[in-house]
Amino acid sequence: MKSTIIPEEYAGQRLDKALLLLFPETSLRHRRRLVSSWDIRVDGVVRGPAYKVRAGETLTAAEPAEAEVAAETKGASIHAVSRPWAALYKPAGLDSETLAGGARPGLDRLCAELDAQTRAAENAALGQKEAWQLVSRLDRDVSGLVAAAQGTEAVARFRTLEGAGEVGKTYLLLAAPENAAKLPAGSGHVIKKALDMANRMRVRALEADDPDPARWTRFTVLGSLLLGDEEALLVQANIARGARHQIRVHAAAAGLPIVGDPVYGAGDHPTGILFLHCAQLRIEDFETEAPPSWGEALGSEYERCLALAGMDRQS
Repeated sequence: MKSTIIPEEYAGQRLDKALLLLFPETSLRHRRRLVSSWDIRVDGVVRGPAYKVRAGETLTAAEPAEAEVAAETKGASIHAVSRPWAALYKPAGLDSETLAGGARPGLDRLCAELDAQTRAAENAALGQKEAWQLVSRLDRDVSGLVAAAQGTEAVARFRTLEGAGEVGKTYLLLAAPENAAKLPAGSGHVIKKALDMANRMRVRALEADDPDPARWTRFTVLGSLLLGDEEALLVQANIARGARHQIRVHAAAAGLPIVGDPVYGAGDHPTGILFLHCAQLRIEDFETEAPPSWGEALGSEYERCLALAGMDRQS
């Protein structure tokens, strides 16, 4: 259970805003989901998201039943394996790593399945030396491919490759710029801004550039799509190393605010989707891709989305 006392600066705030005290890296949409799925109480009383908290009240949050939490891993899978590398598919709404205590499982639970498949666990003498580990991460509301490596040597090699800019991570995003006409298909933008991650609730782009090219984000506008009645741009983002919230912050700095991003982008979307997806991974000779699951949201435009991204090839 998480617990805190409401400080003076939060007095009068809605409960869904005050939950930032317990869940500092969550979006408003995520916190509203927590109100309905967790046991959220103020001074021991269940309250709704619009309740105005008062200074000195005790805010508590208890995790849901294990069976309910386990359902959150639905849609996660081992996507591709070429030892010592693997790509795991993470659906939106699932953490990359299991939270402390293990009550809310994360994508990393699939590493045990990888261990079983590759029989690394059968040799007790190897211990953790040959176990699979996640070597990349995605924000909870971001979908797509997450890299895993087998064994300590492979993990170290991945970090060396990543630091040298030799790991390829390709994302797709939908952006809602103020003037899409100024961002024609084929236009490219490299955002080099260093990131200030000292404030855990929000990452800030600095004026100075990061001297490490592996920390830059390269955007390419692929074309326009209709998302409901609104025009959006399909954009490809390439990073080598990356940092927390890097693409989301750099997209905003490039004038390409991500649809469905309430913190850095265009705000919550009625579909509940944060339209950012890791579509491709490349590590040495290991390459794999997975299209975004935006079919229902895009409707008839989904095939065009895949075509623009070069992912409409028949398997």
